[in-house]
Amino acid sequence: MEAIHPRNILEDQPGKTWPLIAADEQHKVHHRINVALQREGIPAASEHLIQWRMAMAMRSQYRQSALSQSLPSTNSASRPYDPVRDL
Repeated sequence: MEAIHPRNILEDQPGKTWPLIAADEQHKVHHRINVALQREGIPAASEHLIQWRMAMAMRSQYRQSALSQSLPSTNSASRPYDPVRDL
């Protein structure tokens, strides 16, 4: 079974937030989460809890990926010439 991670959902459906994901896909994720919880002996999570947590997790993942894309590369070829560093 594929890991349940917001990154996977964002890769499959880029630019969408949890409320914009199709209801059938949300139900599949909810089911997979509850199956994973059951295997660990943890009570099933309510749909409301999953909705709230997935919205938060996807928002966090979206921000994290946007931040990592906006950070400048540390590649020395892309940095401007520095007479002290590049001697």
